[in-house]
Amino acid sequence: MSFIAYLFKFLSTVVSIYAFVCVIRIFLTWIPGAAYSKFGDFLRGFCDPWLNLFHKLNFARNSGIDFTPVISIGVLYIIAAVFQQIGTMQSFSL
Repeated sequence: MSFIAYLFKFLSTVVSIYAFVCVIRIFLTWIPGAAYSKFGDFLRGFCDPWLNLFHKLNFARNSGIDFTPVISIGVLYIIAAVFQQIGTMQSFSL
């Protein structure tokens, strides 16, 4: 296996871990006070730059429910899948 294949597999793993950490950050918002703890502050600083990119999508926030976190996590998992495919097949195709 080439260096590029290992690199893309590693990037896939990193993106998947980041997506999981963002899911934890999202769940912490459901627990009163947990989002403002030291751990919550760390996650907010780590995940919110990515999550805030999707808050501009007004069509996902029209109702009383905000679907932008679901979209942002979905995009991360798609990126991870693309990296995994490139690492495994050493090519990319749709």
